[in-house]
Amino acid sequence: MTRDYNIPDSKIGFYGTGLYGLSELETQALRSIIEPMAEYFLPKLTPHHISCRYLGYFDEYPPEEILKIGPVLAQIYKKYLPFRCRTGKLFSSWEKRPDTEKKLLMVEIISPQLVSLHRELLEATKSFRIFEDVEDRNMRPHISIGRVKEDITITPDELQKIINEKNSELDLTFTKAYIFTPGGVKEIKV
Repeated sequence: MTRDYNIPDSKIGFYGTGLYGLSELETQALRSIIEPMAEYFLPKLTPHHISCRYLGYFDEYPPEEILKIGPVLAQIYKKYLPFRCRTGKLFSSWEKRPDTEKKLLMVEIISPQLVSLHRELLEATKSFRIFEDVEDRNMRPHISIGRVKEDITITPDELQKIINEKNSELDLTFTKAYIFTPGGVKEIKV
């Protein structure tokens, strides 16, 4: 399988770390954002999370190697949890690469602390391959809230216009940190 290292959402799964642990009320509020667009999007059913750092593709490192950095990550996340933020505007994954990205609907995260957290995570995990286009100059923290249905007839530009009309400002508090591996989400105890 050919992989595009510039696209972290490649067909091969990838390791990541970030924040999760919203209250049920906050999760419901996020889900309500997508309801007006249900004819175009399938809601994301997994718990909502912020991906803070990609750590490489599954075929690049064994899970044991990734999990070894858990204690280092725990020290970093301990400084930031509980993590309070505000959601910003909705945007889509195809804004950067309309021909190659999976079609996701995302909500922007607004938090001055997120820049500091991201920098610390990059420094602590610099031995792992960085998806430079995502991790460095174009980092745009987000929560994925849905996937475009495969059979829709609307164009990405038309859908983007609908998305831009929505405002999704919510106050959220993330209470946990994770590492994502082929075995699923592993909580990082802080």
